[in-house]
Amino acid sequence: MKKVIIIIIIFSLVFISFFVFNKDEKIENKNISVILETEEGNIESNTFPSKEDYEYLSTECKNTSDNINTTFNEDTWRLNLNIEDEHIDGKFNCTVHFKENIRPNPPVLGKSMVPVYYDEEESVWKVADKENKSTEHKWYDYEEKMWANSVTYDHTKILDLSGKNNTGEIYSATYTNEGMYFDGVDDHVDVGYANYDFNNQLTVIARFKTEEYSPTGGVIVDNYIHTDGVATGFELFVGSTGRIVLQFFNKENGTNVRVSVSSEITELNTWYTAVGTYDGSTMKVYVDGELKGEKKLTPEEMNGINSRSSIWLGANPYDGGMHLYNGTVSDAVVINDVLTEEEIKENYSREVNYKENDKTLFAYDLQGYEGREAGSIVPMEMIETMQVWIPRYKYKVYNYNSAGENKTKFSVTELKFEKGTNTTGKIKCVDNIQGEDGNGTSETCTLNGEECTDNLCNGVYYTHPAFTFGDKELEGIWVGKFEASAEENSECYKTPSAANCNKIIQLKTVPDVISVGAMNMSNMFDSIKQMNSTNNVYGFTKNEDVHMIKLKEWGAVTLFSRSNYGTVVNGVINHVYKNNSSSHYTGRSGGVLNETSNASGTYKYNEIGTGTKASTTYNIYGIYDMVGGSWEAVMANMVGPDGKTRMSGFDSNNGNSGYSGLAYDSGTYTEITGKNYPEDKYIDMYSYGTASDLKRGKLGHGDRENPSNMTVYAEYPWLLKGGMYSTASVYLNGAGVFSGSSISLVRSTRIVITN
Repeated sequence: MKKVIIIIIIFSLVFISFFVFNKDEKIENKNISVILETEEGNIESNTFPSKEDYEYLSTECKNTSDNINTTFNEDTWRLNLNIEDEHIDGKFNCTVHFKENIRPNPPVLGKSMVPVYYDEEESVWKVADKENKSTEHKWYDYEEKMWANSVTYDHTKILDLSGKNNTGEIYSATYTNEGMYFDGVDDHVDVGYANYDFNNQLTVIARFKTEEYSPTGGVIVDNYIHTDGVATGFELFVGSTGRIVLQFFNKENGTNVRVSVSSEITELNTWYTAVGTYDGSTMKVYVDGELKGEKKLTPEEMNGINSRSSIWLGANPYDGGMHLYNGTVSDAVVINDVLTEEEIKENYSREVNYKENDKTLFAYDLQGYEGREAGSIVPMEMIETMQVWIPRYKYKVYNYNSAGENKTKFSVTELKFEKGTNTTGKIKCVDNIQGEDGNGTSETCTLNGEECTDNLCNGVYYTHPAFTFGDKELEGIWVGKFEASAEENSECYKTPSAANCNKIIQLKTVPDVISVGAMNMSNMFDSIKQMNSTNNVYGFTKNEDVHMIKLKEWGAVTLFSRSNYGTVVNGVINHVYKNNSSSHYTGRSGGVLNETSNASGTYKYNEIGTGTKASTTYNIYGIYDMVGGSWEAVMANMVGPDGKTRMSGFDSNNGNSGYSGLAYDSGTYTEITGKNYPEDKYIDMYSYGTASDLKRGKLGHGDRENPSNMTVYAEYPWLLKGGMYSTASVYLNGAGVFSGSSISLVRSTRIVITN
């Protein structure tokens, strides 16, 4: 039942008047009553409802006169009442109608997660307005099937704007919203370029903010080395008193030949842009676009700016790192050329606006993407994970299927969002895990204390169970946008095999790469769990729980995709197109339903209208690889015949999960010793059975709702979802994203993030 608020306005007037009624303003003194019609009955109130939870419908006024004008401003949430007839006498009343409309919960970002939207004209992902107030940089709009997307980026790589793709090696330095932070203890970045010949042509640029001066000076950019009694290289650093210094080394006695800012000392915690140049005869230092220091010299006076050492940021490379810098650097550029004063003023005054130069060695943008302005490009080469927000919702049960019959009954998902962590669904389900074959359900569901039947519970709302994680209620979940894959430079990616892949490895979730395979369940689970380990490449913290997708979480996506917020148009379910890449490339599309396979797949994920129909929204903002591509393992398992010991696999050799438990092969049970199972919150458990039986399925997981699904059973006690590139039956009876099978080794999977 829709909630409706009725506001009855009653008063007497005999003159022209104008009244304004605001949200949250008590209106009892104006003789106005508010009545909320809810599922629980009528509730009296004396304020306007929340704009976030209701939408305005109409206002109706009754009196002998027609000269009562009302307007409602939906932006300011104000009701304006204009009485134009001074001859109105007696009482009249106005009724204002509102309809309940709970909006989806705003996405909850982790510390390193960056909100993004896709720019179709430029074919790039850009930073979105995380407040979602900007129309130009809109983050999400679920009414328009624009699901919220976010990314994490590689915290071990640096974006090189020069096009040389020199990503550097980061040693302990960390990304922040403002730039890369160096702690002055052991942080630095090794850029490379040892033994590079500058031919006495140098421009070095840095934008920085010093936190604390070092007694011996703090190096920002440096390739200094001291060998065989000879010092070579250049240094751009902040001295012990705050002066900016460009320094080379004298040929005769090894002392420095330096240019420092002659009159200006930098202040702590203040941004500066310094540029040092050398053209073979003159050293110059600019600060914020202004020339501040200059010195004439000749190559004969010094040992040279070439060095056998690499270029470092945050320290000089001599003796493993000296003169360490304590502060933040947002940009660092080295060019084997001499920029003019005009170029410096135009592009490097306070801000660094790098301009292409084919003699650039590197041009580092060191700012963390979390702090970038909306509209900034997030390069795909920096992205490690992409994920999509599924907000908390309840849905109307349409196929309770208590008998577990394999009957075709697909339906559009009718759902309502739930505010915060409120649980407003009426059906309640609790686990009822049993060991007896053929007789056990896996849960007990009730409505108002009475056990569910098809007649009782079909048509009743149930809060989706994916939004309960252990004992914590969630506002939503982040689900990997693509199947998981190994890093491209890993042996697992280059030569996929059990020997190279069936271990704990580094994973990513991006398009246009080959999904990972040949792993057992325990190694896949552990590979994903380590994604928020200390000093991980993604920037995840312990506040984000990163784990392998469970069946209920897969079910939350599939039901959501078959709603008006997904692929449903005018009440018709549109099937997600199959990823038809036989080489298992992520984010691919056949372009039509059940297209035959080819190695690369027919279309890429961002080819609008063809590739995008392989997503759960039929646009680029949905989740991909849910149909076809690779079978995906989900954390769904079953107990053995004793109702307690868990089933690890179908044999004691390769066909098991790697967890300690039982293996079953044609009625013979074998004890397997392996890893301990993870906490219960990371796995969906089912009752024992020797054959697939939908009666053992669970509500919301998709195996009750989907008549073509499978449940776990003794010989195959783990589930695969979504079909494969070649699975012709993936759309059988309309299954699509619900399709399932059973498993030994994992072909692929996807991540889920809760916070």
